Formats: sequence, C-alpha cells, structure tokens
Amino acid sequence: MEPTLDVMYERDPEGLKSVIANFLPTINRKSPKLFSLAVTPVIKNVLAKLADEAGTNGNKDMVTAVRLINHALFRDKNVPEPVEFDKKARRSEER
Repeated sequence: MEPTLDVMYERDPEGLKSVIANFLPTINRKSPKLFSLAVTPVIKNVLAKLADEAGTNGNKDMVTAVRLINHALFRDKNVPEPVEFDKKARRSEER
C-alpha cells in the first residue's frame, strides 16, 4: 500500500488529500461493516490511551467515561486493550 501512496503523493499531492478525505465516508456508504473494521482499532486505541493517561493521573472520572463510551460503542464495560495493527497484512503488502 505504501508504494501506491508514495506514487500518488509524488504525482498529485492534492489528489491524494482528496482520496484520504473521502476514503472513510465512501467506505461507510458502500459497506458499514468494512467501515467498522477500519475504524474500530483506531477508536479502541484512543480509548485505551485515554484510560492509560487517566490511570497515570489518577483521574477516575475519565476511566469511568472511557468504560461508558466503550460500552456504548462495543457493548463492553471494560477498558479496551490497545489494538496492534495487523503486521501480517503489512508484510504481505511489502512483497
């Protein structure tokens, strides 16, 4: 994927910005399930980071907020673990 983005950036940086800006909305229109697959790891990582920072600072209210948001979005009352992006997918793209 990176080589493709590199070429797009070299040839048409503004065009690449347009692709990036429209990518997720287009995916959402075409397939909400694929959209969820794309954004869920990012959301969980943000929530995990917020909870980690809140824990470090002793902010119990923020930890509670993270749990409530996680429950509302994913029906899970726990603080989410950080999601590691799929290394296998990255390796196959490098070939």
